[in-house]
Amino acid sequence: MSVAVEYEKSPMRLAVDLLVMNADQDILLGYRKSSTGENMWALPGGHVELGERLEEAGARELVEELGTEAVIELTNMVVGVRQSCLSPSFEPHLTIILLAKYVQGQIFVVEPNKCSEWKFFSPSKLPATLFSGSEESISSFLGKKPIVVTQWQDHK
Repeated sequence: MSVAVEYEKSPMRLAVDLLVMNADQDILLGYRKSSTGENMWALPGGHVELGERLEEAGARELVEELGTEAVIELTNMVVGVRQSCLSPSFEPHLTIILLAKYVQGQIFVVEPNKCSEWKFFSPSKLPATLFSGSEESISSFLGKKPIVVTQWQDHK
C-alpha cells in the first residue's frame, strides 16, 4: 500500500478551511451541493494532501474552488480548530481554519458539482444554514477568541 493511500485511510483526515474576508469585513461562503453539507453555506477549503503545508493546501483549495482571477492573500492566523465526524462517511476530520483577505478579482464557481455559488455575507447577516462548525468558528473569530475546538457528530 502506498503512503498516499495509507494517509487517505488514516484514522483522522486533516483539512483546511479559509475564512476569507473582504475590505468591508464580509465573509465569503459557498452554497454546497455535495452530499456532505448539501444545501448549506460553507467556508472554502478541503483536505490537506500528503506532504502539503497548511498554507499550500489553502492556496490550492482557493484556486480549485474560486478560480485563478481572484487575488486572495492568506495570513498565518489560525481562526479555529475543529474536530468533526460527518455523514455520509463518518470519517473523523481535524480542520484548521485560517484567515484570508480578498484583495480583488472575480470569484468563479469552478466546481459546480460541489458548490452552486459564492457570496460575501455581512457578519451580522450570516445565513441560517451554516455547515460543519462554520458558525462556531466565525463567531469565535468575531468574538476575538481566535481558537475554538468543537467536537460533534452529524447523525443524519
